[in-house]
This record gives sequence, structure tokens and C-alpha cells, in this order.
Amino acid sequence: MELSSGKESGSVLFKEIQEPDRALMLIGVIAVIPVFLFWWYVLQHSLFFLLPFLIIVPFYLISLRRKIFTEVWEDGVYVRVYPFDSPFKFFPFINIQGFEVRTLSPIRANGRWGYYYGLKGGITYNLSANRGVFFKFTNGGNVKEITIGSKFPEKLEDAIRRGIEKQTSF
Repeated sequence: MELSSGKESGSVLFKEIQEPDRALMLIGVIAVIPVFLFWWYVLQHSLFFLLPFLIIVPFYLISLRRKIFTEVWEDGVYVRVYPFDSPFKFFPFINIQGFEVRTLSPIRANGRWGYYYGLKGGITYNLSANRGVFFKFTNGGNVKEITIGSKFPEKLEDAIRRGIEKQTSF
């Protein structure tokens, strides 16, 4: 597993790895197992009704390994969702129209944490943070909204500000 965006030159201004609260997720698995076993027992030990359990649990266990890597380099912001994204997604400073720290409410707004597209077209990267940095990007006239959750949103915002200042000072 590659932990870095693989950039050879420049310096990292900010780096964070977000992981889900594994204890909470494990409690969820432990709570669900008796429900499925009881359901299977009541339905006369049919393997057909055990099938959803055998499909859901592996996906749930894979989700325990999820991580979001966020890096700010001198040229932009890099984000990767492991194990689902292979390369880092790159968001250059040149395309940033604006950014600000915001309080997030992922469960209330979207019903979940993780990587997802919002109903209004925005993208959110967040596993366990309650705050993050909201971006507006322009790319060929299109405006794109992205939110990156962070346990340290002020440090992320500061690193982005420093990166933009370094780029504009040349």
C-alpha cells in the first residue's frame, strides 16, 4: 500500500490519514451477528436466508480497512480513498476559487461517512472528522465543490494557504 502520493520533488506541507472508528464498527458487527443467526434459525435453517449475511459481512470487514489519505504539496491537494482509489486525485491550487473550514454533519446530511457524491453534485471525503475544508474549484468554466474532512482542519487550511502563497510568489 502506497502511503504517499509518490511525488519526488517539493515538500509536503500537510499529511493526514483518516480511519473509521473501528471499535464502533466492530460493535456493529457483533450486534448484527445474533440478529442474522436468529433470522436463519427461525427460517428453518435454510442456507438461502443465510446468503445475505455471507454477502454483507465481507463488505463490512473490507470497510473496516478504509482510509483517506490527504496530502498538501507545493502544487496542490492530493486525496486518496484506500482501498478503492489506486492513484491519488490531484486538485491543483490554480483551480481553487475559494476554501474555508466548515463543521460537517455527514450522518445528518448524507446518512454516512466515506467518499460520496452529494445530491447537489459535490464530493465529500470524510471518515471520522466532524470538521473539514470546503473547496470551490473551477476547471474549464465548471465549478466543482469538494469537502475534505480532517481532524485538523485549521492546519489543512493553513497548509493550503501557504501552498497558494508559494505558487503566487514565483
